[in-house]
Amino acid sequence: MQLKYKLAMTVIVLLLTLTFTIGTSYGIYKAINKEKDYISVTNNCIEMVTDSKYITSEKLPILDDSDSTMITPETISFTNICQTPQDLEIRLNILEDSSVNTQELKVSLNGSLTLEPTIYSSLINSNSNKKNNQISKIIGNISLNSQETKRLNIRLWLDSTRSTKENQNIKAQIEFTTEKTIIKPIFKDTLLTNNTTVTNGQIDFSLTETTNSIIGIISDSEGNSYYFRGPVTNNYVLFANKIWRIIRINGDGSIRLIYDDEPIIKQQFNEAYNHNIYLGYTYEIENEESSSHIKTFLEEWYQENLKEYENYIANTKFCNDTSFTETYGIEYYGAYNRLTKNPNPSLKCTNPYEEKIGLITADEVILAGGNYNRGNNNYYLNSGYSFYTMSPSRFSNSVSYMMIVNNYGSLKDLAINQYTGIRPVISLETIVSVSGSGTKENPYTIDKLEA
Repeated sequence: MQLKYKLAMTVIVLLLTLTFTIGTSYGIYKAINKEKDYISVTNNCIEMVTDSKYITSEKLPILDDSDSTMITPETISFTNICQTPQDLEIRLNILEDSSVNTQELKVSLNGSLTLEPTIYSSLINSNSNKKNNQISKIIGNISLNSQETKRLNIRLWLDSTRSTKENQNIKAQIEFTTEKTIIKPIFKDTLLTNNTTVTNGQIDFSLTETTNSIIGIISDSEGNSYYFRGPVTNNYVLFANKIWRIIRINGDGSIRLIYDDEPIIKQQFNEAYNHNIYLGYTYEIENEESSSHIKTFLEEWYQENLKEYENYIANTKFCNDTSFTETYGIEYYGAYNRLTKNPNPSLKCTNPYEEKIGLITADEVILAGGNYNRGNNNYYLNSGYSFYTMSPSRFSNSVSYMMIVNNYGSLKDLAINQYTGIRPVISLETIVSVSGSGTKENPYTIDKLEA
């Protein structure tokens, strides 16, 4: 009897335990399931299911790309509920309530759609007209067969190499459409469509270019660069209420411009001149880095004239080649050695400066159609007044000399403490598009860039 009682009690305990476990497990499952609101949006043939209506964060993490996989992604699925295939444009809309700087915001996708870590502001603008959008960008395109479902995971964070402000919040939303945005070509593509290119093997750099307008191709440190050469008449740009001329398309696709408006007050490259260190754009004295006079001037000019347009201006590599060889006590610098006898211009630089503003190099002057000690009145860089380049020429008799372009369009040497003209150089971001034809009467103008 006692044995039967014990067996009965054991069974009861087991049943109670099992009942409690199942109930608890069901409760945990429901609690977990309730943590996310699965939102379904059906638009004609497409059903979109998201974790929540908005992608929000009160404090976006600041991360390296390699650490971004630690972020729990937002998952979105798209299902084609019609009988015909559908093509979708997927957009990520940043809403008005967001404080995030979109030039620091990074986005990545995996799943049925892949996007490597990318700065949000560099993506292509969509033509979304939703009421509360601050900005809308295209993050990809997908195709769906009938009854097919595709899923993607999206992660957002602040780029650790760019972010300067913590506690940035975001409120974003995924949008899809079957009506694709009409995408205007970027400036680089417009230039290459409107011009015929030639290779360097067809160009004799020992001669000035006075008759033919050319776009040549040469490599820089980031890829193929396309440069304007000769009496070009279709490289005018109106930007920041000033006229510029296009020097070249940089290897990364940004567009390098040189100032071509009202002359700027003459400047020295450096006040001191009696040591070769003063040929540097920056230099060290007693282990302290100093800026050249021209660098300080350009930075101040940028703040006064271009600061409000800086979303359009790329960080650009500028070359101040201070390598040299010495002959009979005279130091001849890289540009002098490359360009004065058998010109062999180069756009590759060992230790470039990465800046928003700088000066043209002597190599770029040769590419444009100039020559050392030989004038050229018929190429686009001849402005009728002399101006500094960023290229050191020589150091002799305790005097430092930079290369300049003189008022005849020729490369010459000038002591760095002498005053001459200044033509700032900047580069426009790769993603800009333009209107106009590039002529003096109808210069290229930059389309509004959504920040």
